Amino acid sequence: MASDLRYLRPFIDESRLTEKEWQSLVQVGAQAITWVVPAKKSVPRYLTGHFDTIAVAAFVIYPQ
Repeated sequence: MASDLRYLRPFIDESRLTEKEWQSLVQVGAQAITWVVPAKKSVPRYLTGHFDTIAVAAFVIYPQ
């Protein structure tokens, strides 16, 4: 979980996402949405389990 997608990009294999999927992912709002996305091969197994994907969530923190 991160406040900005740029913190999650090192874990996401963007080459395996379509443009439409990527655009859905970058539409970050105030409410976190969890996405299951392709993981880069460099992502440790303890973060992916036995999968080639990783769950990520990003949200915007608005000042009060």
